[in-house]
Order: sequence, then C-alpha cells, then structure tokens
Amino acid sequence: MSKLTHGAVGVAFVATLTLLSCPALAGEGDEIVVVVNARNPSTKITRTQLRSIYMGQTAFWHGVVPMKVVMRPVTSDASSVFLDDVLNVTATRYRQNWDAKQLSGQGIAPKEVGSPDAVASMVRSNPGAIGFLLASEAWETPPDGVRLLQIEE
Repeated sequence: MSKLTHGAVGVAFVATLTLLSCPALAGEGDEIVVVVNARNPSTKITRTQLRSIYMGQTAFWHGVVPMKVVMRPVTSDASSVFLDDVLNVTATRYRQNWDAKQLSGQGIAPKEVGSPDAVASMVRSNPGAIGFLLASEAWETPPDGVRLLQIEE
C-alpha cells in the first residue's frame, strides 16, 4: 500500500499532542494516534499489543474490562496507514481474519466508524474502547472523555 502524500506532521506538533510516533512514517506522511477512553489506566501501548487487539487475540484490558475495538473503514487513509505500518497486514488479510473469527464464533469484528469525531464519541461512551486516527485528523486538545496513548516499540 502506498504512503500518504499529504501534510507531514512536524515534531513540535507531535510533541504538543503527546501522540505516538511511528518511525516508519516520520517525515514521509501522517502518523497514527491511538485513542482510548479517559478512564483507561493504560499510559502506553506497543505495536504487538495493537496487533493482538485489532486481530482479535486480546479481548480485555488488564484481564478485566472488555475491549470495544473501533476501526476506521479499510478504504480510509487512516486504515491504510494503520494496517500497513502498525498491524503489518493487508486489508484483505484483515477482513479474512475477522471473517474466520466470526464464522467460528471466536469474536465479533471491530465496529467501523468514519470520522475522528465518531471515533471519539464511540471511545468516550465505552470504558473499554480503543480507536485510532491520523495525527492530521487529531484534535489539539482531545475531547473530554478520551485520551491519547503513546506507542512503544
């Protein structure tokens, strides 16, 4: 999949927003921002954890709170970057994974929402929710009820 060509995000902007950093994208395009409910005690997340969450292998935060995974449409720029550079899977592979899980009763595919505000609304309304967006779509000050996580390699 191709990299985004619009609006590289400056280091000062990233620091101001306390966003996660995706080294593979630095200077080449937009970065991914992980959004969680403000009541979630997690302060960071790894790519491995994101992959486990978004591929349906992890269903609870800290073994207790059920996760509500929010996905952007796989045709969106945000999902293209997320699938390529964070999960390291194609959109087809991602869909096949969830089709197989749902057919075997092993999980329900993440709910797709289109806009950053819809992601914030979904995450805000569910303590176990997690979503993502592009840094260029993020808010200078996250809306009440949501918070951004820092990613660790």
